Amino acid sequence: DYSSIYFDYLHTGKPIGLIVDDIEEYRSNRGLAIPYEEMIKGVYIHNCSELENFIKDIGNNIDLKKEERLQAQKDYCDFMDFKSTERVVNFILSKI
Repeated sequence: DYSSIYFDYLHTGKPIGLIVDDIEEYRSNRGLAIPYEEMIKGVYIHNCSELENFIKDIGNNIDLKKEERLQAQKDYCDFMDFKSTERVVNFILSKI
């Protein structure tokens, strides 16, 4: 998935497997808004074998990209307090 859902899920701290078998096609047809490989940290999965390995690793508590992912979490997740909705509502109310 090349959408912003990555940043939502990053808050969970859980392992992330990214299916990127079509990334070059996506990059050439639609383009990417960010330097994907620099910013998006997780296990890149290109085929069924790599998906199977990712699932096995997670089942065995092996998190190959944990440190990179936790750094990305620090870089991109300013708030980890589950109060984002409250902040949005307060912002909107302050403007009306």
